Amino acid sequence: MEGQCGVSLEQANEYFGQQEYGKAVECLSSLLTHVPDAVSERTNLLNSRANCYLRMKQYGKVVNDSDEVLSLGPNIEALLRKSKALGKLGRFHEAYQAVEQCLALEPQNSGALKEQARLQTVVDALQDEVADEEELAAAGKEREPPEGSERDSPNMNGSPSSANLGKTTQGSGIATSDHSEAFARQLCGSPRPLQPDV
Repeated sequence: MEGQCGVSLEQANEYFGQQEYGKAVECLSSLLTHVPDAVSERTNLLNSRANCYLRMKQYGKVVNDSDEVLSLGPNIEALLRKSKALGKLGRFHEAYQAVEQCLALEPQNSGALKEQARLQTVVDALQDEVADEEELAAAGKEREPPEGSERDSPNMNGSPSSANLGKTTQGSGIATSDHSEAFARQLCGSPRPLQPDV
């Protein structure tokens, strides 16, 4: 496949293989502007670009490209990448929903099963953290913040800041503190490399 500007999918694949993801994204983006509305071609290009964005840790763009792929029809790769990106963005509930949709399409998908187990661990840990904080609050106590956290520094009137206590992780419906979000991110780790499909 070659775009009108002389950029080819082979060139994008070459850049991807050399881990030059930014250049691969440029090629794929150029091809997307010149490709007809053929669903299979757009799906392949968007999935490939989302894979590059995932490697570049541009998780919002992974979600956007995955959503565009999904608007064209069900797609296991897009759902799995979207789940991973949403998890990295701290949107664990949405990430879990995406991996559930993936498993509905292909119940034995090993990548989706691993992602589901990882996300379940995160969600369980967050729920345990919230339950612990609720118990402490009921007892009139407050969890000791991690050393060096924002809560250690006094606010304008000299008392510790509590601006981040009890905030809700976007899209999850789970109230969390900065401490529990950091814990969840630690559990998530780095995204596992995906097989290149550019």
